[in-house]
Amino acid sequence: MLSLPPYNHRLTREMVKLAIPLILSSAGLTLMHLADSLMLSWHSSAGMAAAGTAGMCSWLIVCFFIGLLHYTSDMTANYVGAGAPEHIGDVIWQGNILALICGLGLIALYPLFPVMFSWFGHAPDLQTMEIGYFRIVLLFYPFHCLQCSLTGFFSGRGDNHRLMASQLAGQVTNIVLDYALIFGKLGLPRTGINGAAWATGISQIVSFAILLAFFFSKQNRQLYRTASPNWRSPVIMRNLLRFGIPTGIRFFVDSFVWTLLLVFIGRLGTVELTASNIAFRINSVAFLPLIGLTEALRTMAGKAHGRQDHEETIQCMFIGTLLCQIWMGLVALSYFFFSNQYYAMFKSQDPAETVSFQDICSTGVIILRFVAVNCFFDGINMALISGLQAVGDTQWTTKALSIAAGLLTVALVLTDYLHGGIILIWLWASLYIILIAPVWILRIRSRKWEAIKVAEV
Repeated sequence: MLSLPPYNHRLTREMVKLAIPLILSSAGLTLMHLADSLMLSWHSSAGMAAAGTAGMCSWLIVCFFIGLLHYTSDMTANYVGAGAPEHIGDVIWQGNILALICGLGLIALYPLFPVMFSWFGHAPDLQTMEIGYFRIVLLFYPFHCLQCSLTGFFSGRGDNHRLMASQLAGQVTNIVLDYALIFGKLGLPRTGINGAAWATGISQIVSFAILLAFFFSKQNRQLYRTASPNWRSPVIMRNLLRFGIPTGIRFFVDSFVWTLLLVFIGRLGTVELTASNIAFRINSVAFLPLIGLTEALRTMAGKAHGRQDHEETIQCMFIGTLLCQIWMGLVALSYFFFSNQYYAMFKSQDPAETVSFQDICSTGVIILRFVAVNCFFDGINMALISGLQAVGDTQWTTKALSIAAGLLTVALVLTDYLHGGIILIWLWASLYIILIAPVWILRIRSRKWEAIKVAEV
């Protein structure tokens, strides 16, 4: 049985120290997403709705590969803990090979993807904007995949300052290009929603180029063999696929149900879809600091697991969950008390749209109250799933999440068939988040993950 671990000040300080650069880069990402959302909403509410749906669909298509490549970070941390840094360069290069295959393969399927937008039943002008945004984002998938693989080299070792520098550079690029391309400033053409997509893609190239320069530094070439990897490393590729594929499936399953939720909401009307997309945007901004905390948790839990220190692994999970809950509790309170103020930021500057914005705001306030309740459980979910991922328990977590997501999908389909409203849809979503949280706690209590070996030397 697992009792509540004792509070460890040293591990807390270490986790906060690791998380601070990632939280700062997440703050930049927060500002970038906020600027992107605000500029799109100022341009048009329809553009905001279209970008939200197209963005979710583009993430749905790439998220499996991102989840797979994301595991380079966990393997790197485990090899550091196991005292085998010479294998880290091999891990990243195996990831890079997969990244190129995945990214180029997705581009090759380019003609097939736009068809899915006709299935959603959205208004024709909304579909046109969704397809345009999606097509541009798709072109940059190879850089997105390569950036994800390279990121594991830095986050897995705890080298978060260089990671922060690359991400902040990309975020600044994105904000400047958003302003220039959406509204036609700085001598560039006015391209609206398509400009936001181009800005996102170009910023990914900037971040990738900076990471690549750091990766090939003299010190990294010597310590981690970043320029002379062992190309024939079947153990590393096998483990990357063994642990990474379930992680990718988990990413896809979770993304699928949220995309499906947006699709069904879009069938209710543009007001409901816009209100929900704004709620997603607001909540994604609030979630970003959690990314820094959970990355730090994964690094520390992975290192502890690599040296087979299971008690410290559990302590890392506990501390990470506590820190996540403190932040999400503050976020939830802000949603309850300032929901109108949040939505007011997204009011379109187009006078023709101001009449419907009151409807968007009224619907959005109700949605944001649901999201506020979800926050108290989302922190637990993110922290404990990250901890279980770090120790290689990816197959079990994927099975558990898939069962829960399947039940949510059935509920959403029935709600759509019976013409249920926006409140019922969000009620099912809240139950999904709340009821899955105890599952991860029970899995950690079982201690079955202790026998899993991620770093094989």
